[in-house]
Amino acid sequence: MKMLAINDPSTIYDSIKARFMKLGMLQAYGMLFSLAILFNVFIAALLSISPENCCGDESLTFVDNFYFTFQTFATIGYGTLSPVGIWANFLTFAIQIVYVFWMTITGGMVVTKFLASGAQIDISEQLVINQEGKFPELMIRVANAHMNVYTIHHCSATIRLLLNTGSYSSINLLKLESDQADRLLVWTLSPEINQESPLYGLTFEDLIERSARFIVSFQGVDELTGGNVYHSDFFDIRDVLFGWKFVDQFNRDLSTNEVTIDLSKTSQYAPAPVSVPLSTRVT
Repeated sequence: MKMLAINDPSTIYDSIKARFMKLGMLQAYGMLFSLAILFNVFIAALLSISPENCCGDESLTFVDNFYFTFQTFATIGYGTLSPVGIWANFLTFAIQIVYVFWMTITGGMVVTKFLASGAQIDISEQLVINQEGKFPELMIRVANAHMNVYTIHHCSATIRLLLNTGSYSSINLLKLESDQADRLLVWTLSPEINQESPLYGLTFEDLIERSARFIVSFQGVDELTGGNVYHSDFFDIRDVLFGWKFVDQFNRDLSTNEVTIDLSKTSQYAPAPVSVPLSTRVT
């Protein structure tokens, strides 16, 4: 089954960077060196259009022009060749502009490849409470914001409740760990509000009086870099929507057996039934 995310905010740069990060070290440096050679070959060809070539000498060959461009690009500057004429000086200026951007981009990509992860976690803007079974559930949604480009696995998530009862106490509402082979697409975390839940029997007024806060934490591993991906958010009790549910993000095309995931719906909600002691909906 093919799965594809729509409304994925990944840019062309994200795709190029992800492809680059999949390369081995020798392949990565080989690709960067090849791009530099191709650019200098292109500039040398442009210099060869002029009868005076790069340096005001009609006897110079394409190899001489390439030697000049590569010296300029590498900022070596032996002084054996120097640009002569408007065309040669214009191309020399262009080489220096491209060199600045080339060093910035490739340097950043190399650092990113070996040190940083480009993966990003998106957590819904609010929590919701609804009831589809015997007990109501507190729900929050977690999604891989760039799932078309980056793969996140070894995922774990926790939801903690902070209550002020004279001093703040922290209570675990949920702790989940996925199978190591699983990759994050969309997770809906949904601890039940049953008799064992610290939320059971409480009203919104109780939670407001106790300055209730929810802490949602996520951790995973970026498959490309092997680096850890973290995300943590704090939610006030007023960020909880009572009697709502998350809309379905999945759409399956039976004719192609393709499933699309709409990432723009990570924080979209629809009314849902609920019957719990929470007496007042806070907006």
